[in-house]
Amino acid sequence: MAGIGNVFKSEVLFEARVAPSASIDSLDDETLTRIVRLAQRQLRRNVGDDARSGRRTTGRLNPHERVFVYGRAGDPCYVCGTPIVLVKDGKDARLTYYCPGCQR
Repeated sequence: MAGIGNVFKSEVLFEARVAPSASIDSLDDETLTRIVRLAQRQLRRNVGDDARSGRRTTGRLNPHERVFVYGRAGDPCYVCGTPIVLVKDGKDARLTYYCPGCQR
């Protein structure tokens, strides 16, 4: 999805449990619909007054647990404990964070 940005790309794919390396043609319609809905929900949550306190995707009250994976390379996944991985991909070396345990 164009325009979603690196933070929400990583966060949405984590919440959908989709590996960032998955090709779009390998995803079924149900998964694609879930990804779009998660993106809409996360983006809406981060608009207006709520956005002033920083991006938040986890829904957790702990200020140190604002996002699931973005910017957390090497830290344990909140769900399975596997260390979060950072990959740089594309011509402009876009950053993608993911959990190899949850996003297979």
